[in-house]
Amino acid sequence: MTRLYWDFRGGRAHGTAEHFVRHLEEFLTATDLTGCGVGVEAYSALHSAAYCDAPHEALSTIVERLRPRRRRALSPGEG
Repeated sequence: MTRLYWDFRGGRAHGTAEHFVRHLEEFLTATDLTGCGVGVEAYSALHSAAYCDAPHEALSTIVERLRPRRRRALSPGEG
């Protein structure tokens, strides 16, 4: 699994990240991608990120179509 991130900054970063997650869930449903988990991580009052934990099979579709800003490999049992 790989965790993909979309970062948002500013006073409304957390709300924007939560809103993006709703669109991300819609995308996963519309494209029939399964095995993905989504959520929001808050780093500070001015920086939050939406994330998607994607299995290898879904990774290329998400990266090509949604262009996440960063990624990291998840260790077994994480996510």
